[in-house]
Amino acid sequence: MRRREFIFGLIAQLHSTDPAQRIAVLKAEIPRMMERTQVPGLSIAVINDARILWRQGFGVKLAGSNQRVDNDTVFDVGSVSKTVFAYAVMKLCERGILNLDTPLTRYTPLRIIDNDPRLDQITARHVLSHTSGLQNWRSGTEPLEIHFTPGERYLYSGEGYNYLQSVITHLTGHVDPSRCSTFEDGLKVCATDFDAYMHANLLVPFGMTSSEEATRPTAGAPWAGRLCIPKRTALSFMVATIPDFTPLPLHR
Repeated sequence: MRRREFIFGLIAQLHSTDPAQRIAVLKAEIPRMMERTQVPGLSIAVINDARILWRQGFGVKLAGSNQRVDNDTVFDVGSVSKTVFAYAVMKLCERGILNLDTPLTRYTPLRIIDNDPRLDQITARHVLSHTSGLQNWRSGTEPLEIHFTPGERYLYSGEGYNYLQSVITHLTGHVDPSRCSTFEDGLKVCATDFDAYMHANLLVPFGMTSSEEATRPTAGAPWAGRLCIPKRTALSFMVATIPDFTPLPLHR
């Protein structure tokens, strides 16, 4: 909530349409907003017309420390990973492997919900635009279900991205049935090579040398040792620096 308050508060300060004036406002307002919302550190880049106009780190890497944030500071990208995943999906569409408007059940035998024919209506377009009808997360008290006809309205859905990831894995990779874990509501998830696919088809081509899948057990990295059977890889699979992350929105 503090991060959201910080972002909305900062946007409210950007009245000028001149990039130089906006950057000046950001430089002045960011430290004040950080103190007000108790944000210890951040890194920001301003992009205009496919050019990086400015980037800078503010604050510290860890609350209470004196380690300053700089351009090489690695952040957990969190749900912004969805935009990276969406780019990979669109590249598959360009290659003719996937169609945005073809029901996902035509690509995989997996049926994530039983006895609901609306599952056969959900497409990649629905998932990417959060109009699939699936809720954000399932739980023991809230099983996975389709809450409305796909495409009818908006409902933010991490579960939809999980479903689309499983379809893409079926089309482009493989699943190891000998390495599985069980999550909420009895959901069984098995290890895949999805991280290797994203690395080879996105991170390497874009030169994102400081970015990694947060589920990789990279020796010495701050995210080392995490479980390599991710339930939510497509949703929050990346750790990255700002210089690494900016090539993606610059691509046309």
